[in-house]
Amino acid sequence: MIKSKLWKYEDITIIDKKKYSDIYFFGDKCIPEGNDYPLYIYPGINGISVKNPEETLYILKKNFS
Repeated sequence: MIKSKLWKYEDITIIDKKKYSDIYFFGDKCIPEGNDYPLYIYPGINGISVKNPEETLYILKKNFS
């Protein structure tokens, strides 16, 4: 069985879409066997695969500053 973080996000509908129109998830294990995969492909979440925290910071600075 694949371990998954998705159980922590079962009630993702509590996010107020009026306040947060875009939701981004950064993960380093976004392949089908990876533990980040369920959120990476979750409807309504923009999944972004990264190699490490430094790449996450680079993408955030480049696209969201």
